Amino acid sequence: MFKILFGKKPRKNTIKNAAEHLIAIYGSTSTLEVKKYLRAIGYVAFQWEISKKMDDICAENGWAFNFNGQYRVYFMPTQLTVTHNANYSIPAFSAN
Repeated sequence: MFKILFGKKPRKNTIKNAAEHLIAIYGSTSTLEVKKYLRAIGYVAFQWEISKKMDDICAENGWAFNFNGQYRVYFMPTQLTVTHNANYSIPAFSAN
């Protein structure tokens, strides 16, 4: 007998929230992990749909990703803070 899945499909915002949750816990996530998480909480999620929406989410929110040869690993890049120190002087250079 075949099992027919009746459930709701995740919207982009649901996928974003799931990915942010996983990134907050593990530091990064993949579309496979997002799909598994969404399925575990009752959504009907497919890899290709998650992948397509994650591309949009990544572009819209400034997330970064690495490709490990099989799938993309998404993370939020850390923001560098540049501070000015008045006691720091730049040495002078000359052409001589």
